[in-house]
Amino acid sequence: IAGGWRTLTIDEWRYVILNRPDASSKRGAATLCGVHGIILLPDDWEGSGFTPGFDGRWSTNVYDAKSWAEMEASGAVFLPAAGIRIGMEVNIVGDFGNYWSATPRNDVSAYHIIFDDSLVSYYYFPNRSHGQSVRLAQDNN
Repeated sequence: IAGGWRTLTIDEWRYVILNRPDASSKRGAATLCGVHGIILLPDDWEGSGFTPGFDGRWSTNVYDAKSWAEMEASGAVFLPAAGIRIGMEVNIVGDFGNYWSATPRNDVSAYHIIFDDSLVSYYYFPNRSHGQSVRLAQDNN
């Protein structure tokens, strides 16, 4: 995409979510201005007011617009639990987040990450015709 924006590969998602140093302390379930999702913190995070992990509650980390603006300015990223579209219906909004990677598995499926208030992981999705969220990243070249 113009300006160097692109979708992360599954290896990049795995690194950010699972494999970077202290990955488990830099991610967690949250509610931002009433919207459920997860927060990913930058490697050099030194802020306070964040509890890492997924304990089955979206209420562990709750932020209003002002407190989120401070976190975002420090490099934090929020991924909303936007659900999934199958055909004309959108389901599980506010309960699950499904985000595509740029990595195909075969002709009809691709890898993605999935999360709720209890877990975050990656899988392949058996049908690329289903609508999932996309998080773009900008290359620093």
